[in-house]
Amino acid sequence: MDRRTVCFPLLGLLALLAGAGPAAAQAPGGKAKWEYATLTFDEPPAGDVRAAAAWEAGKQVFGGQSARFFNEALAKIYKELGGKEEHVSLGLLLDQIGQGGWEMVSHTRVLDRGRSSRTWVFKRPAP
Repeated sequence: MDRRTVCFPLLGLLALLAGAGPAAAQAPGGKAKWEYATLTFDEPPAGDVRAAAAWEAGKQVFGGQSARFFNEALAKIYKELGGKEEHVSLGLLLDQIGQGGWEMVSHTRVLDRGRSSRTWVFKRPAP
């Protein structure tokens, strides 16, 4: 087998891989352009009545509240993002967000007097 027979296909594959993925979101001048989103969830201490969740991505802002279960608050966001499952969990919502091309950048959780507040930050290549 000739070396060129092996090298040229490998070089082509490397070139293809180098242009794929998030790095492909290059603006003129070589800087990546990203869009960002946040998912916030506030869970009240025991005995309190409302859990709240919100999704913000550019001008897209929606959320929900629930007096019974935090999954009900998350379910409203899941449905808005195109989810079809009847019973929603945090994992299903995060899967749905990932299917929209979003990649998690960070997650924080703050506990204060029994109240839990979580924030997830996501990014994806800008169109």
